[in-house]
Amino acid sequence: QRMTKNTIGNLAIIGMVALNLVLWLGFPPPNDGRPAYWTQYLGEIFSSSAMLLMACGIFLSTRSSLLEPYFGGLDKMYLTHKNTAVTAMLLILAHFFTMSVTAETPTNITVGKLALIGLLLSAGLALAPRLPWMRWN
Repeated sequence: QRMTKNTIGNLAIIGMVALNLVLWLGFPPPNDGRPAYWTQYLGEIFSSSAMLLMACGIFLSTRSSLLEPYFGGLDKMYLTHKNTAVTAMLLILAHFFTMSVTAETPTNITVGKLALIGLLLSAGLALAPRLPWMRWN
């Protein structure tokens, strides 16, 4: 398929996440012999990819007219915004479940659970107006 100006935005986002993965695989943290090294490593890859996608989603939410041509219009830019948010949320959930296996102290587990609850509440607030049974008017 021919690369057009309409696809550059999506390809840039995919490229950033791919570069993140390549950097993690090319320069892994030192293995200090902990039994949970590999699961923590995977969890950190999930979280850094999610952070990149969240940053891209926030940037797209500015609705900059300069960005529109690189996504094929505002409607397609909104779709990319939604897709980056959903993918980031899935990666955060994967990070949570991966890291809960490696948590070494009860404090880490508690903080992780609180962060997940906060994230799910904020996602629920964002979705509430779109759910018929959650409308207040």
